[in-house]
Amino acid sequence: DFSKSKAHLSAYEAGFFFTTFVMLQFWNLFNAKYFRSGRSLLLDIFAIFKGQNMFKLTFSKWFALIVAVILTGQIVIINFVGPLFNVAPLNLTDWLFILLSTSFVLIIVDIVRTFWYFIHNKKVV
Repeated sequence: DFSKSKAHLSAYEAGFFFTTFVMLQFWNLFNAKYFRSGRSLLLDIFAIFKGQNMFKLTFSKWFALIVAVILTGQIVIINFVGPLFNVAPLNLTDWLFILLSTSFVLIIVDIVRTFWYFIHNKKVV
């Protein structure tokens, strides 16, 4: 009989779940940016360190602003105005765990995209 049981998440669990969900979407934002662009985040990072101008072709101040707003907004919602959303603040360990564990959504796809670039372009960045 399920009518007597109540599913309930604590404010901490709700905050952890919500942040995990938002961070999955956050990393996927980068996947969407590079989708069918012929570039990858790794290629752009390599280009920056090599002093190449390829990064300027894919850089967007609006994209950077959106990324900053999403990340800042999530931190503010969870750590400063949590009671309005029935979530509890997360500690630094929680944030690091969530950021690292959800970043594989970007990392794995970007590695594949980078290999795809090298296979099809047969040239080094």
